[in-house]
Amino acid sequence: MDQLYEAAPIPVSDDEDGDGRVDEGSGLDVSAHSSGASSRSTSSADTTRADRAEADDDASRDADPHRHAFTTASSPSALYTFLLQLQRTAEELHTRLERVQAAESSPVASPCPTAAASRDERPGASCRTAGYQGAAKLRSRLRTELENIRRAVEGLGAAGCAGAVDSLDLPPAILEAAVACAQCNSMAHFDAVLTCLEREPHVTGVYVPVGGHSAKDARVDVDVVSCGGRRWIKVKTTTSRSLAIEAAVLAMNGTTAFTDALLALVARSKETFPPHRHAVQVAVVLLHPPPPALATFLATHGIAWASLAARRSAAAPPLATHCPQPPAAAAVAAGEWLPPLSPAPTLVCLDTTALVALCSQSCYVDGLSRETRIERLAPFHVLQMQQRKEVEECHAIVEVIEPALRSHTTWHTAEELEQLLRHSLLRECTTGDVAPATAAVAAAAGSSSSSTSHHRSSHLPPRLITPASLDWLGPLGRSASARIVDASGAASHPSVGVEAVDESRLLVECDEQMTAAAAATAPSVAPALLRPNWIVADVSYEEFKWVLETIAGPQEVARASRLLRLVCVVDTSFLREHMGGAGARGPSAAAATASATVTPPPPSPPLFTSVERLVLSGKVSLRNKLVFGLADAVDAVVVTANEQLCHAAREQGVHVEVCLHPSRSLTEQKMHGLRRRHGPRGPPPVVVPPA
Repeated sequence: MDQLYEAAPIPVSDDEDGDGRVDEGSGLDVSAHSSGASSRSTSSADTTRADRAEADDDASRDADPHRHAFTTASSPSALYTFLLQLQRTAEELHTRLERVQAAESSPVASPCPTAAASRDERPGASCRTAGYQGAAKLRSRLRTELENIRRAVEGLGAAGCAGAVDSLDLPPAILEAAVACAQCNSMAHFDAVLTCLEREPHVTGVYVPVGGHSAKDARVDVDVVSCGGRRWIKVKTTTSRSLAIEAAVLAMNGTTAFTDALLALVARSKETFPPHRHAVQVAVVLLHPPPPALATFLATHGIAWASLAARRSAAAPPLATHCPQPPAAAAVAAGEWLPPLSPAPTLVCLDTTALVALCSQSCYVDGLSRETRIERLAPFHVLQMQQRKEVEECHAIVEVIEPALRSHTTWHTAEELEQLLRHSLLRECTTGDVAPATAAVAAAAGSSSSSTSHHRSSHLPPRLITPASLDWLGPLGRSASARIVDASGAASHPSVGVEAVDESRLLVECDEQMTAAAAATAPSVAPALLRPNWIVADVSYEEFKWVLETIAGPQEVARASRLLRLVCVVDTSFLREHMGGAGARGPSAAAATASATVTPPPPSPPLFTSVERLVLSGKVSLRNKLVFGLADAVDAVVVTANEQLCHAAREQGVHVEVCLHPSRSLTEQKMHGLRRRHGPRGPPPVVVPPA
């Protein structure tokens, strides 16, 4: 949607019809369908005074305050006054956009339904930009519109139109440009999009193109993606008269360009698998309630709608404070808003990249200066670049990871966490992705959805949370300290000795809270102690353990000791038989990569999560599938730097709820010239049970 509107021909006088406008956002030229139905003119002999009053009232309600039927024969001073007010409106919209982006700036973001992200919205820049995709595109389009209006105002002002004199001989180019701005601006569209950003929860994208699995499928633009990717909103800012024409054409022909776009979105939504086994809802935001024919179409295809007509007299749009149960086809009354769809994730899943970043020496302060660190990491280009970005661009822990953890952390006992995990795994899904498999099982068993849950539960281990011994961390920390002391001497090494280790403030707070509660509690009630809702897949725990044993320095081991006390390790054995195939380094990786480019996702319906659909490749390993599949199945947000997997999954129509943070590696040993310790060259392999 690179062009929000098409400029209609400029009438040369007020007598010509100026209603043949182009519908913003959908590309529907209403003048092409207006024969016979578009005229509101009536004979003066047949029109009563009451009819005139009713028509005037309808026209006043239908008027677009951001557009006016100016022509080249209109009053230049009136045109100048209108454009000056339009400029103020555009500036107010720009202020609203900045305010919304400041409020929405967040490290938590679900992947939007597109295969690529713009360059300035990658994790390294996430600390400086809004927390959703397409923010730069929206900002650029609004600024372009504002500049066009400013040029028109300045041109009229320079020609002397600021006064009340209308007998001016204006240059045709200036006059035509000003009339075009008055007739064909996108202020109403931007106003509606900003209202969606202000009202909708968890916005993840604006102006997002979506496409089908086939290369022949044309991409369709979604104006706003919200509710963590579960709602796709199309904005239509036409007048009520244009909507009536749309409905008349729909009733006559059964289709219009706008309804075709909506049907394409509905089709794409059925090919897309949102996080946590939910379904995508397609919605429309209109300026006015839809006419009956259009409302029937929306209800028939399960498309929700909301109207902005009741909001236009309000000074500021109120946020929805209630959350009614969303019907299958939500016909929202004027003045109400679409109900939220996406509840907050119940758990936080830390993958290996997040565990490593929380311990990385690059993110903390020690006795080494910034220049010394950069110099010592010179042999390692990637690590040196990470250190530069940590200092100059984004503090990964303070600005991204900690805010994400704080926003999603809740406290539970170990037994409560076990029940949360089990409840999420057995919960019925709202999408057609996982339901067919369970429905088939239930039908074969001759029972209801309770058999579905029983079938899933038969795959689960007796305990999902598995105990993890941390006794190995003490000897590892002492060994790491001894290596650095032997290499450089304690006197010349400022990071070894009695100095306190710089750590994450959030981790320290959580650990101290757990320690204080344990000290004040009798051993008999120890299982009732509260802990954060942070989980780690067992394969991530084993990989992180291998990383620490191989390249961690003493301070990094100390941070890991605190971190691992706060997380619960979850058994993923029940998922392994459903993920299938070899990992990214296995013998089938090349074949999987080749087949992924020519075939759609596997047709067999998954049992626990849509992540089971992912084809193994160089970008998607079996370990990745287990970690992200676990998080998706148990309603957890994944804290990760693995943007590559998110994009690869998105290309296959699978979406997971993630917080993308900048990548940070363990660097303490390398800062002091130490090589990796002897040991296995890779993490423990992921074992898949035989079929």
